[in-house]
Amino acid sequence: MAQAVGLPALHAVPAAPTNGNAIAVVPTNGIPAAQVVPTKPKVGDLAPAFALPNLNGKMVNLSDFRGSKTLVLFWRPSCGFCQRMLDDLKAWETQPPKGAPKLLVVSTDSLESNQAMGLRSTVVLDAGEMSVGSKFGANGTPMAVLVDAQGKIASELAIGAPAVLKLADPETAAAPSTLVPANTVNQPTLPKAGDPAPDFSLPDLTGKTTKLTHFRGSKMLVLFWDPACGFCQQMLDELKAWEAQPPNGAPKLLVVSRGTKETNQALGLRSRILLDADGMNIGSKFGANGTPMAVLVDAQGKITSNLAAGKQEVLALAGAGNEILSEQA
Repeated sequence: MAQAVGLPALHAVPAAPTNGNAIAVVPTNGIPAAQVVPTKPKVGDLAPAFALPNLNGKMVNLSDFRGSKTLVLFWRPSCGFCQRMLDDLKAWETQPPKGAPKLLVVSTDSLESNQAMGLRSTVVLDAGEMSVGSKFGANGTPMAVLVDAQGKIASELAIGAPAVLKLADPETAAAPSTLVPANTVNQPTLPKAGDPAPDFSLPDLTGKTTKLTHFRGSKMLVLFWDPACGFCQQMLDELKAWEAQPPNGAPKLLVVSRGTKETNQALGLRSRILLDADGMNIGSKFGANGTPMAVLVDAQGKITSNLAAGKQEVLALAGAGNEILSEQA
């Protein structure tokens, strides 16, 4: 099976905390202090039902695929990580491995941008911006989950291109009991809470080289970002509001971003932005395989949180400004 070109095989974080008991508290600055997290389905549970229009306007139900093993892929054409795996996905469609599942793509963005992808598989449009994905625990793209012929969840949520492509290939996918939602082959051990944060050196928007160690003495939120990412765009206004009126004890913000100098300048953020010309080279050292993702680093340069994935987790981490160690299910 083809491997994703240019996208490293990384560890990933869960799409959301999975204890299912968080209660939202939204202070006046608009930053959630905790995340509302509905209980997401587990392996063996019935997959949440949904019905969405395909690219011809015909309504498609997940139940239409009963009798076939189906890979439900959460997608966004404007997502850089989706774009980078598109050719591999087309190659998989052209020559699927033996026993491969059917593919059902649940996508956002416009009809035209989805038609332009040229996928053969069924693509349905979620006008609710991940309203269906959230039922499965997905809070970013690309993410995917297997649904068996009886309509039950048959895998953990796969996060990122390598994990999705692995799940699409029955010969390489791990059993549900041991499946890790990322390809971890030949990967270094990633830092965990309490470990020193990996140091790095990148140019800021003025061209000045900046190191993470330059911020020793301050609590930092290191945010992995992509101006072209739709999910980053959705949280930009709230991030600016947080900058304008940070809560007591809030960390400083350091943005490690993809894209050009011009697109990052256009964001209008006050915080320091560093440009990672290699895409997610720095993010990969922290386990980040998508955007937006973030981690807290304390004044001594040690990691003090799990990796936050998605708008709600990142804003919660920024609003709390202290250790948030999400419980794993």
